[in-house]
Amino acid sequence: MNKKIKEFQEKLVVIETKADSTEKKLDVIERKNKKEITF
Repeated sequence: MNKKIKEFQEKLVVIETKADSTEKKLDVIERKNKKEITF
């Protein structure tokens, strides 16, 4: 049982890491869009 919980937690960490990097990419895209609009 404990092994399954550990595996699940590791998967969650991977998902959270991917979500973080996706958010950062979206931030960069949003900033680029704002710059294009202001110029």
